[in-house]
Amino acid sequence: MRDDGGELDGTISSSGQQNSAPGSGSGPRAFVYCVPLPESAGQFQPLVVSEDGKFNAQMMAPGDYRILAFSVQQPNLPYRDAEAMKAYESQGQVVHLSAGQKTTVQLQSVISAE
Repeated sequence: MRDDGGELDGTISSSGQQNSAPGSGSGPRAFVYCVPLPESAGQFQPLVVSEDGKFNAQMMAPGDYRILAFSVQQPNLPYRDAEAMKAYESQGQVVHLSAGQKTTVQLQSVISAE
């Protein structure tokens, strides 16, 4: 187990798409994925988003990530395929996470299901 991780906190703004599922409350419902950029030492990590649109990951591997939020779960996100991930280059937010660093992001939009 690593002890040199960083922490990522985030919020999906209410101006983004909202998708209310039965019993999910009135807040944004989304699925967040931390996708390591090519040549980064980071590790792919899906995150749970609370009903109020907040998410947190502790002890993430240091590296460069694209943080993406989707309106529906993406069990087959091709995060290891750099060519396929080019479709998401203009979406989400890119962050550099160092050991011991805490980074906060605010995602403005949620990618709709295709």
